[in-house]
Amino acid sequence: MTVVTWKNFLAGKSGLPEAVNLTIGVFDGLHLGHRKLLSEVTSGPASSLVVTFIENPAIILAREGFPGSILTFRQKLEKFESLSVDCVLAIDFSEQLSRLSGKAFIELLRENLTIKKLVVGFNFRFGRDKDADVNALRKMFRRSESEVSVTEPVPYRGSAISSSRIRNCIREGALREAGEMLGANHSLDLREVKMARNPKGDNRIVSIRKSDIRQCLPVTGSYPVSCEAETAAVSGLLTIRSDAVELELETDGKITTAEFI
Repeated sequence: MTVVTWKNFLAGKSGLPEAVNLTIGVFDGLHLGHRKLLSEVTSGPASSLVVTFIENPAIILAREGFPGSILTFRQKLEKFESLSVDCVLAIDFSEQLSRLSGKAFIELLRENLTIKKLVVGFNFRFGRDKDADVNALRKMFRRSESEVSVTEPVPYRGSAISSSRIRNCIREGALREAGEMLGANHSLDLREVKMARNPKGDNRIVSIRKSDIRQCLPVTGSYPVSCEAETAAVSGLLTIRSDAVELELETDGKITTAEFI
């Protein structure tokens, strides 16, 4: 899978295929609705291209109450690759970019790509003040040979699956429901997170500052987890406290992931 930065894309140094099936979005969690959309992007003769963000725009824009992303960017790339995505255009979101209208952004893509198909979700909104929606996209491409395809929502227990709904489930400790919408258990990426062994000498306890984990966490309490370590996979207990996260497990190796089970 090819990953290209926005800077290189604008400079004409992307190396991306000229003709693509394209989609745009945050894709936090890569839930069942996202997977339905991506299955359309990755089908057909043209190469598949996902335009997404290195950091969730909600974090950059400091939206009040945002609980953290479901996936780290590294996890998101790994999932894209597992879903047969050919190319990812990774945008380092900024205040400056947030002032770009949806139409202006689409024009930048069209100047550098031949878009065979643009696939978006039913509730797609994009650009400054979310000024570009499905109807606006159809108008932009009305006189072109590009196809605009809109996928329908995937329902779960009577309502559409969405990243915000999954984040709410995680925060409330409803991890089974979150996992069913994700199509996988919620997993914390700890590869770049600082950890400390219990200073009292109990090496079964690993402590992490809560603020160092930028992913969405469940409510205070203890949860069974399956962890990947440098040496082996181990089961353990993850406890969420007010200012720290503790892992209790039988290994002294570096923990790379903690998956809620």
